[in-house]
Amino acid sequence: MFLQLYIVLILFFNYHVLKKGSLFNLCLFTYYMVYLYIAPIFQIYYKKFPNNLIFIYKYAFINVLMSTLFLIVYMFIDKSKKYNLASIIANKIVNYLRFTTTNVNLNKLLPYFILISMFLIYFMRNYLIDVLIIAEGNIALVPDNNVRAIQLIIKKFLFFVGIIPFLIAFSKLKFKNNSLKTILFFLLTFAIAFIFKNPFNEKRGVLGSIYLSWFFYFILLKKNFVITKKTLIYFFIFLFLSLLFLYPTVKVFTHLYFNFAKIVEEPSRFFDITLNYLTNFERNITSLDYDSWINAQFTFEYIDKFGYKWGKQTLTSLLFFVPRSIYKKKGEGTGGIIGDYIISNYGGFQRQISNPVYSEAFFDLSIFGLFLYAMFLNFLSKTSSYLKKTNNNYLILYSLFIDFYVLFLFRGDFISCLAYFVGYSLATISIPFLIIKLQKLFTKKLILLSYEKSD
Repeated sequence: MFLQLYIVLILFFNYHVLKKGSLFNLCLFTYYMVYLYIAPIFQIYYKKFPNNLIFIYKYAFINVLMSTLFLIVYMFIDKSKKYNLASIIANKIVNYLRFTTTNVNLNKLLPYFILISMFLIYFMRNYLIDVLIIAEGNIALVPDNNVRAIQLIIKKFLFFVGIIPFLIAFSKLKFKNNSLKTILFFLLTFAIAFIFKNPFNEKRGVLGSIYLSWFFYFILLKKNFVITKKTLIYFFIFLFLSLLFLYPTVKVFTHLYFNFAKIVEEPSRFFDITLNYLTNFERNITSLDYDSWINAQFTFEYIDKFGYKWGKQTLTSLLFFVPRSIYKKKGEGTGGIIGDYIISNYGGFQRQISNPVYSEAFFDLSIFGLFLYAMFLNFLSKTSSYLKKTNNNYLILYSLFIDFYVLFLFRGDFISCLAYFVGYSLATISIPFLIIKLQKLFTKKLILLSYEKSD
């Protein structure tokens, strides 16, 4: 059943990862290998699936077929050079960013963003500091837990603004021969960034994308951002092992609410639980951490019984920022819909579940959805590729975030993942570049005024 997927994956790895030197495609390939190939094979072998689910051959076959078809569609779009709309749009966006940053020193913005970060830390200290050191992981972002829109703005936008000082300082760092001032600024801004984004207050997928982009940026810095076939193979081995063994282990922080105080208080319990997660492969591979494939199976069963959503899920995802009080007909995320179905029909215990991009695309728009969502992924891939050619380290750092975020984005569900991606992009790209644009306009106005006065 998995043979056709395996053959397509080998072709994808050879022609779209190694030959293209694409880190984005490598991350997509790694996701397929771990979550849609290795995980289901072991779950079938152990006869145990996440969320109390069962194996149904008919829908399992459709599941493998659709995941393979989606990858083939993506490969076709990725290879296309003429009339590739995703490539054209990505190129225009990157050219605009390149033009905006010409002769601009981001270091001049660093003091302003440090002040903004300190301001945010002060006003959000009850959440940021307490969760990191003292609390049990249940401190509210705002006093009223019902103000969900405000919480989303804080968590998915403002907290990303808080890491901008580090991104600027990091982008100016050299692999060696840095001045003491540069190193001190780097350490200071990293401490600030860690307060905003750490295992105690952020989802593993988002956090992993951020920290992986920083880690691989430093590695590629030594190589002048040249990605060779050998580099990609080493990166694959690292990612593959990390997703199989480290990813479930991070739950010690994100789900069990260990923080610095609890680690100091109960070090032996902390190390025992961590070691157990690292070594208990059967429990990990059949847990909710690897539920993508089986959730997709039941998405196809749901489609067979109730039909498609015909655009409602895509619209809901695109309008994630609109409160339900305004958009009263706003739909539910696909993870919640399939989660409810599983609980009602199969006794599942988890409602908000992951749902991979290919099943969500098909669930919403049938075959056309596969092409639309594959084009969106290709847009991200092309954007990342073009950003790496800008010779702007800040934009290269952002391109690496895009690469690793596909691991989280593809897992789904789409509405939640898109919200985080848009929040990160608006905060770390739109805000700094809007300030740069305003500075240029202000400078231009001053020059014009000075000419008028001289006349």
